[in-house]
Amino acid sequence: MQLIHRTVRLRAAWVCALAGFVSVLWAQPAQPSKASLNAAQVAQILGPATVPLRNQATLALPANAIFIPLPAATAVLHSMGAAADDRLLGVVLPQGDSSGVVAVQFVDQGYVKDTDAKRWKADGLLKLLKATPPPSAPPSEVTDWSIPPVYDATTASLQWAVSTRIPNAPADTSGVNYNAFALGRAGYVRLNMVAGAAQWSQQKAVVQALLPAVQFNETQRYADFRSADKAAPFGLAVLVGGALGFAAGVLSGRLGGAPLGAAFALSGAVRNISLLWSAT
Repeated sequence: MQLIHRTVRLRAAWVCALAGFVSVLWAQPAQPSKASLNAAQVAQILGPATVPLRNQATLALPANAIFIPLPAATAVLHSMGAAADDRLLGVVLPQGDSSGVVAVQFVDQGYVKDTDAKRWKADGLLKLLKATPPPSAPPSEVTDWSIPPVYDATTASLQWAVSTRIPNAPADTSGVNYNAFALGRAGYVRLNMVAGAAQWSQQKAVVQALLPAVQFNETQRYADFRSADKAAPFGLAVLVGGALGFAAGVLSGRLGGAPLGAAFALSGAVRNISLLWSAT
């Protein structure tokens, strides 16, 4: 009975969470256009620098990276075929390489409880993601974890990445979808990069260094949460399954603008949500 009630609660949580993600490309993205990069060059912030992330946090931009603020960042993503909404804060590019674009977002859906990180099953999450891949053009599929979900309770941060490929296509179409989350009192900062497998191998160290570089302001840290604060209606597992594609993989925007097929796929995925937790 507890498992049934938990499944119902998680179904509602997934639907709420899906509306909160910025839409990004699921498959390996196109290169940014020359025009968008020219505009970005005018607005760029060169590392090392401290970049404010709204009134919530800061990003200690390393010396080998560039931060592109709004509105130039939106133009860069649009030129790559990705959509962005008001949760986008900017994009990070490694210096000297415009192909590795990391979207930086703040999602103010409230405090995300981390208790389910102690119970989730990485194998179950992977099975769920393989069974219900997000709609994309061309169609992509999940093949394995590139980085299994890892949650650090000390820093309140989560990161994971999946390997993807386009079925019946050459081997060079394989890619990686990387997601990292820094949790705060009122929401979370999300870092997302979709890249080819070779590109990811070259830039993995630079991209992963960004997560510990995000620091929430005093009073906005995860540990500053108070019982009267807004709490998100979902836990960390949704930041794995939900972030992967149903909220982020359709070019038409948020769930409300997604094809009906995507909604039915989501419904089927949530019916299998019990795979993520051990019975208690």
